[in-house]
Amino acid sequence: MIPFRDNESGHGTFMMVVTPGLDLKPLTNGVDYVYVLDTSGSMSSKLHTLADGVSKVIGKMSTNDRFRIVTFSTQASDLTGG
Repeated sequence: MIPFRDNESGHGTFMMVVTPGLDLKPLTNGVDYVYVLDTSGSMSSKLHTLADGVSKVIGKMSTNDRFRIVTFSTQASDLTGG
């Protein structure tokens, strides 16, 4: 888990990566990421922080990596179009 906060008094976010066991071969063709963002009413004041965090992480991805952004409130929606 990687926590992130711009400053002590601001809101923070976190990224959690869950991977299978260590017995898998190293990835050589890029990594697949899925960013799942809660866009429900209770999160509306935090959407800018969510977008900022995802943008920063995507900017640091390898050219072979792939990503998908899924938002959810009352239902899930794939922003990246599959």
